[in-house]
Amino acid sequence: MERRIRIYGVTGIVLVVFLAFMLLPAYGASKPETGYYILTGSFMKVTNAEQELKRLKKYNASITEESLSGKKWYRVSIGPYKDKDKAKSMARQLKRKKVIASYNIKIMAKAVPDLEIVSVTKSTPQKEQTISEAAPAKAAPVAVVPYVPEAVVQSPGPETSPASPAKSAEVITLPPVTDQTAIAARMPETPAKAAVESPPAPSPAPVKTAVSVAKKAKDWSLTAGYNLWQLDMSKHYVNGNFKSKDFMHGPTIGFSKKNVGLSFTYLTTMSNKGFKADVYETFDSGEIYRRKEGFKRDDYDATLRYTLLNISQISASVLAGFKYTRLYDMSSTYTRSAGEYTITGYMDIWGPALGMELIAPFGNPSQTPFFMSLSGSGMFLRGTGKHPQFVPASGGSYGTTFEGADFSANGWGAYADAHFIWKVTNAFQFQLGERYQSASLKDTSPQGYTMHASNGYFAFYTRLSYDW
Repeated sequence: MERRIRIYGVTGIVLVVFLAFMLLPAYGASKPETGYYILTGSFMKVTNAEQELKRLKKYNASITEESLSGKKWYRVSIGPYKDKDKAKSMARQLKRKKVIASYNIKIMAKAVPDLEIVSVTKSTPQKEQTISEAAPAKAAPVAVVPYVPEAVVQSPGPETSPASPAKSAEVITLPPVTDQTAIAARMPETPAKAAVESPPAPSPAPVKTAVSVAKKAKDWSLTAGYNLWQLDMSKHYVNGNFKSKDFMHGPTIGFSKKNVGLSFTYLTTMSNKGFKADVYETFDSGEIYRRKEGFKRDDYDATLRYTLLNISQISASVLAGFKYTRLYDMSSTYTRSAGEYTITGYMDIWGPALGMELIAPFGNPSQTPFFMSLSGSGMFLRGTGKHPQFVPASGGSYGTTFEGADFSANGWGAYADAHFIWKVTNAFQFQLGERYQSASLKDTSPQGYTMHASNGYFAFYTRLSYDW
């Protein structure tokens, strides 16, 4: 029995020692974790810092408390990263995805203790001497932390140093030493120059650095998406002559750099049958007839976007683009009291567009994943083709199929668009919206009638996209 107790006792001691060695490094506070951090913001109120921390928590963010000029600042940073290039690469990705507005790369401890005042004197003999020129025996010990936000230089006082009793000493206040490895990484080659060129005091707002400005020009973003549209051309307030409706689908590819973006969208008829309609209409003479309409449709859109302003996730952009629509395999079969005939044709409608877009967030701009986009554009259009609703100059016969009258005209159009944006992740987006477009082109038929051609429609659409 005593032997078992001894065995159990020894085993217990071994387990306690093993757990102590395993857990002490994790829960101890012997040395703060150091490395390269992405500094995203500085706040005087801890509640604001905690709100920013909550938004960036999934990126391994943390809060650092520092004292500057007697005031406490709470800094939010992401990291650490062992390699400075990795920290810069991650910062550029977060900025491109609009997770952060600006950043600073710093090497510092994850938890910095309260700053203490340490006086360091600098001797000044006949020749002005820097710290790096001072003899090793006379050099004053310098205390440096991994990240020194500000070196406070005090004015020379009445006291003098032993090395130069006739001149005033220059006193530099720095925080205490916390990590020898970080000291070696942070210590500049010429300490005197570093003291003169110390970083400026931080401001509550994120500060743009020379590195972020230089790298911003190299930031490119690629967007790929897929669209599904339900296009209705039968609404009288957007289209006066075509009566069909169908689904369209196709990809969107976009590129952006800084405030400029360029996107290309292609939509085509989803079904093999295309747009279809079967309606009863009335001629000017009062005769009622039946018309079966059918055609297919392709849409090409190139849009250049320039962002004029972007404040708190609210952006306003100018849109300039070019639109091209092709209606093909068009046919209109007329059933009248005298018989039946079919007119075939096609339409090419194209022209430039110019407009604006406004995007605003729902709720807290720094936290919400939901946004609303409102946009509109005016268009100048050119249309050519064979109109499938008007008899050509050569005429036609009942019981036959023939091409429609030649069509060539200019006109104006406009569209209004509203869509909801859900940023599911930083890269993946879902959009849901609707668009009204009206465009009227008029020409005169060989018989003297006014030929209408319209690219108007009402559309309900969704888009899934991914950003790189």
